[in-house]
Amino acid sequence: MASTAFLVALFVVVAMVAAPVMATDHWVGDDKGWTLNFDYKTWAATKEFRVGDRLIFKYKVGAHNVYSADEEAF
Repeated sequence: MASTAFLVALFVVVAMVAAPVMATDHWVGDDKGWTLNFDYKTWAATKEFRVGDRLIFKYKVGAHNVYSADEEAF
């Protein structure tokens, strides 16, 4: 009985540790970056997003900007 509980606990710990490792960084717009006249809807349709993934915005400072907004600010 104790060995079953240990195996379940071990499985839970491994699952919790593995999830962040499996996260993906998505460069928004790929090689085009964050710019005008780009179809981001089509770009997003080619990606599979999961909890823990990060969106990375590559843009020209001064020409564009990106702000982080939490639920309240949004």
